[in-house]
Amino acid sequence: LEADAVTTARAVRARHPDLPLTVVGHSMGGGVALAAAGAGMPADGLVLAGPAIAGGDRINPAMRAGGWALARSAPDRRWTGEGIVEIWPTDNRDALQRVASDPRHFGDPSSRELYGLIRVMDRAADAAPDVEIPTLTLMGAQDQILTPSDVQMVHDTIPGGAGFVLYPEGWHWLFRDLQAERVWDDVARFALSLPRPG
Repeated sequence: LEADAVTTARAVRARHPDLPLTVVGHSMGGGVALAAAGAGMPADGLVLAGPAIAGGDRINPAMRAGGWALARSAPDRRWTGEGIVEIWPTDNRDALQRVASDPRHFGDPSSRELYGLIRVMDRAADAAPDVEIPTLTLMGAQDQILTPSDVQMVHDTIPGGAGFVLYPEGWHWLFRDLQAERVWDDVARFALSLPRPG
């Protein structure tokens, strides 16, 4: 995923060399985007929305060990969370219904995929101190999937950090929440403020 992000950014940059390129990553995509930026992805700005970047020592060691054990012993076992934990990604019920009825929606991750997410978070946290690209990080205070303070700790290690925004009414699906227009406006304002390359 990191290599794909770098390759795609290079292709876009080659096609439009005079325009600023903003890479937006949400959730796991935020972790991939930050890791790719650390690997040399040519972008003028990063937007990390509800990003899975709080790896390293911010992951509970028992959770890490359990994820590794499950990935080794039952890699293809799928997890619904039903009966274990109830998590709401957004306050937008219409968005939830659309996703639930979308045949392309990929849910119920496997043990291997869940452990892969931990690895993405680790790579993102490791890459953060090397990222000088202006980076705007967005989090919802109501996020039930990620802990805003842990995400901010990683954001604060990014040399190019251009702001950390915590939306009091925001959830994990920041671009689909009921207050999403505020997020769209902030992303647009940030992207339009970036200077042209060269």
